[in-house]
Amino acid sequence: MYNKIILLLIGLSLFLSSCEPIKPTYTKENFVSSIQKICKEEFAIDNVKAWLAGETAWIYTPQDKLIDKDSKLDEEIIKKINKVVVSVSRVLLSMKPRPQFYVIVASDIKDAGADLIYLGNVEDILRFQFEHISRSEFGKRNIYDAIFNPSALSDLEGKHINPYDIKLEDFLSLQIAQRINLELKENNIEVKNLGCFFKEGVFNLQYEKTNPEKPINLDINKAILETVSLVVKSYRFKEYSLVKLTNLGSGEKVILGKNILEHNYSLGQF
Repeated sequence: MYNKIILLLIGLSLFLSSCEPIKPTYTKENFVSSIQKICKEEFAIDNVKAWLAGETAWIYTPQDKLIDKDSKLDEEIIKKINKVVVSVSRVLLSMKPRPQFYVIVASDIKDAGADLIYLGNVEDILRFQFEHISRSEFGKRNIYDAIFNPSALSDLEGKHINPYDIKLEDFLSLQIAQRINLELKENNIEVKNLGCFFKEGVFNLQYEKTNPEKPINLDINKAILETVSLVVKSYRFKEYSLVKLTNLGSGEKVILGKNILEHNYSLGQF
């Protein structure tokens, strides 16, 4: 069921990117009121909450439910979330200065208790609009998650949300893990404990094959390192020194310096 939710979020990201750039109108000072005003006056959507945490905009939209009686995404809720996305995009793209990141959280507060989370980079919207990146690449750059969360129940104010300022290195870590996971699934490779985090100038990655005896047609380590190189180049991120890759099943470890990674595992730059 929640794979379908991820597809919805990918669709929302492309919907968001279709909005035309407009002249600066909004500021950080009127960000919250602007989001709420557009949602209420133009789309009759109340209870939208918004916060600015440093360079990250957070938007919360509580819903009575996300899934219908047939265990499918509720069509009316999809339309409602789309309208919130329109409001957010209008404000973010016309802000000066713009936040670096935005997070949209849609929560089921009455039925199952769940969060749909969508994280993106504001400049990526513009890169797509000006055709600096493709539609598929834009979709891959956004982070999607869907989790059951009992604390979302009855939460109209977004109290279970903890807005914080997302750092570029943490956004890149999440994107790297998501890209790798999608590529492995496309190649029918099952792994567990796949993760990536950034600490003290090092990208730390790990994974474990669920069936180490099953032959595969993909060099997992090579695919992972190529993904890391692609992502850091795409965002011109230089504030790292090493990449550490650990196969938790075999104990194999690969440690590469920045120069070797970018020289030997380059897939180009978007």
